[in-house]
Amino acid sequence: TNVQDLADMLEKTKTGIVAHYYMDVELQGVLTAVTSKYDKIGIADSLKMGDMAVDMAKAGATQIICLGVDFMAESVKAILNKNGFEHIPVYRADARKIGCSL
Repeated sequence: TNVQDLADMLEKTKTGIVAHYYMDVELQGVLTAVTSKYDKIGIADSLKMGDMAVDMAKAGATQIICLGVDFMAESVKAILNKNGFEHIPVYRADARKIGCSL
């Protein structure tokens, strides 16, 4: 299935995903389905995303994908760095600037 394929790819590449809970419900549904096959996925508020990324790094993730606005990826990276995981890259889903309207 597509869910199993995604879980296998994430496991093979040792990739964690943190997503803000305002992401589209369809995306959240896919991520939730994948968590039954792969545990390095989390949906949370912006502060908890960083803590989840640290837990993923402790569990073997070698890279993190952050699904949220720019400052969330920056926060995730700062929290990883503070916890000794400076070597873990944090990727955004889009290279374009994604600001917060609030």
